[in-house]
Amino acid sequence: MGNAAPPIAPAPAEAPSTAADRLGRIAATGLRGARPLRVETPLAEPEWSALLAAAVDERVVGHLRAAIDGGAVAVTDEQRRAVTAAHERLLAIDLVLERLLGGVTTALRDVGIEHRVLKGPVLAHTVYADPARRSFSDVDLLVPGEQFDDAVDALVGAGGRRKFDEPRPGFTRRFGKGVAITIGALDVDLHRTLAPGPFGLAVDTAELFAARDPLVARIGGHEIVGLSVIHAFVHACLHAALGDRIPRLVPLRDVAELAQRRKPGALDLDAVLATAARWRCRAVVQRAVRLARHALVVDDLGPIAAWAGEYRPDRFERAGLRAYVAADRSYALQAAAGVRAVRGVRNRAAYVRAMVVPSGDYLAARDGRYARRMRRALGLGGRTLR
Repeated sequence: MGNAAPPIAPAPAEAPSTAADRLGRIAATGLRGARPLRVETPLAEPEWSALLAAAVDERVVGHLRAAIDGGAVAVTDEQRRAVTAAHERLLAIDLVLERLLGGVTTALRDVGIEHRVLKGPVLAHTVYADPARRSFSDVDLLVPGEQFDDAVDALVGAGGRRKFDEPRPGFTRRFGKGVAITIGALDVDLHRTLAPGPFGLAVDTAELFAARDPLVARIGGHEIVGLSVIHAFVHACLHAALGDRIPRLVPLRDVAELAQRRKPGALDLDAVLATAARWRCRAVVQRAVRLARHALVVDDLGPIAAWAGEYRPDRFERAGLRAYVAADRSYALQAAAGVRAVRGVRNRAAYVRAMVVPSGDYLAARDGRYARRMRRALGLGGRTLR
């Protein structure tokens, strides 16, 4: 097919009135260029319960509440109370997670570990007009690779428990995306990079800490430092385009929020594309922007939308995307596809060795099945990347 763009349809002129379309329009409430949802008569059961349940699952109850308060969605008094109660439950979880975030950032700061807060809390308080619209389910932190193991030790020392082992000691700080650490009943996702597989390996993580204009928020008495706007946008694209087989609405809304940013300045298209080119992920940005336009049914995403309609991915990007969007997508396939993104012959050899011959403890925890899957994935990845 040459350099054909991935087959992602643009937003339709008049989207059909489906449940997915309705929820997407709700998630787009307040965006410029969104095609407002109009529900003139309260929905009857079971349609209403299905809509509310889907909004809770997608964590867009805040947007549903805003659509109701703005008069776009007619509801009964009982339905309004149900939305308010569901939103308050999500906000209560957000507050608990923000309290956890303050404790975790303090623990890392106390031992001199540099870090950046990713996604939910920092975007809610710096990018969204109303922080109550952007709910989240865990805490995401980025630390430098050379400090990664120390950061894990610090959080384990603060009462956390590492959820998954790594194929070999030191693998994550060199090659992995990160690790989940449970503290109480809550999760902290400690990141070394921004995505698993080839696109995460291609990120120059040093850039993320060198940026001079990070997003900064004051949450619960703590100063929370995030990524720069440019890096936050590219990360939102990575999360939206690669995170789930069926893209979630919250990361797509993040893409749209950042694309429409005007204050203190509009998103710099040239800077975004230069960053995405260095990180070899322009096709990911393209996919995320086109998915956001389609799912949210929004026309105005600025100059990035016109670029996304014309860009033709290169060979690395096309092969890399298949590891995330193919029907047989898996961690093993993404890891195998990442071989080409590892810089340096010796590093690449160490990466492959850890994938194919992991430690005995790692294998024992998986009954040996991981190694078989990885060898198969490496074979598939090799054919895919040729």
